[in-house]
Amino acid sequence: FRYINKPWDPLELDTIIRESFAHHELLSSNRQLVQKLKNANEELELKVAERTSELNEALEKMKGLDKQKNRFLGIAAHDIRSPISAIDTYSSILQEDLVDVDPESQEMLTIIREYCRFVTHLLDELLDISVIDSGKRKIAKAGHDYTAFVNRQLKLNQALVLHKNITITLENNNGSCVISFDESQMAQVLNNLLNNAIKYSNEGQEIVIRVDQQDDFITTSVIDHGPGIPEEEQHDLFKEFKRGSIRPMRGELSTGLGLSIAARIVRHHNGEIGVKSKLGEGSEFFFTLPINQ
Repeated sequence: FRYINKPWDPLELDTIIRESFAHHELLSSNRQLVQKLKNANEELELKVAERTSELNEALEKMKGLDKQKNRFLGIAAHDIRSPISAIDTYSSILQEDLVDVDPESQEMLTIIREYCRFVTHLLDELLDISVIDSGKRKIAKAGHDYTAFVNRQLKLNQALVLHKNITITLENNNGSCVISFDESQMAQVLNNLLNNAIKYSNEGQEIVIRVDQQDDFITTSVIDHGPGIPEEEQHDLFKEFKRGSIRPMRGELSTGLGLSIAARIVRHHNGEIGVKSKLGEGSEFFFTLPINQ
């Protein structure tokens, strides 16, 4: 531990001996601590391995349940579609044959047909989610002129706004740009955002479609001047069956699945989707698409 020069002093010897014992105890204590840490680390690694195994088993079970869910949705949607279609067909025949019946009965038949169409739309969206989540919905990307694509969707939606005297305006800050995307799927996204904007707009209001290029992305925004969305509800809008507290202007029915499907499609295109809104000041729903994929 230490050398002592001769002649040595008894007090110095006593001090050094005490220090040597303290040093020995410290080394011994350190060795014990190191061993305890080693044991604790081994126990932790064992617990992590066990927990990881449990999580993997749970994940496999969830995947199995998810497959069963998608299979059930597919079967249920297929089986329910036939009777709904039959109800709609017979209601249509009754409506045409019973032209002279009282207006109240005619209105009831109209309501039956509207709910048939709503349920059919709900089944379609349930199947969409089932197919997307199962990975069976393929993305058929091809090069398209994005401005021409947006213009086509705008024209297709013009008929929907005539009865509400709403104007749809395109603000293109991008010029002409060819990018790769699945045209039918992205049309589903843009039409969903446009339909929502129409539902929540009053007569005579304007809806703006804005296209901007930012770095390596094209951002498409659909802006309305409707009632807006409370901030606390915005983060749930893209989840399944989530409906806000604000109701459409004419009480149009909603499945609560459209935005969820749109979000899935955009993310499968390596883009992002989001919303900016203030209560009483309208909403801006936007999504991005990468230019070079």
